[in-house]
Amino acid sequence: MKNAWKALRILLGLALLVSGVVGIGTAINNMSLEKETQEQQEQSMVDTLKVDYDKLEVGMSYDDCVSILGVEGELFSETESEYFGKTEIYLWKPYEDAIFVGIEAYFTNGKLTDKTWVEA
Repeated sequence: MKNAWKALRILLGLALLVSGVVGIGTAINNMSLEKETQEQQEQSMVDTLKVDYDKLEVGMSYDDCVSILGVEGELFSETESEYFGKTEIYLWKPYEDAIFVGIEAYFTNGKLTDKTWVEA
């Protein structure tokens, strides 16, 4: 009888060990899938912003650009000079944590004078 209990404890221990290993493997796989899904979503947002970037045309107002892009830009720089008037640089990022990807738009006296797609 002691041998039967010992064998049962060994089998239960092995079952717990196997289920733990399977659980860890599943967790790692899920984390990998979540990361892949997040990367796909971020790339989709980059692609969408790039399509909208291509719609921006020199001479548009800031409000026209916001209408196309769907959100306000982040004011990055603002200067004013006697000869050129007010110049503003706005940034649009495809998602909040984006680094080195997005739009730089240059406005002089409220009109788009230049745009740059940044992707490093």
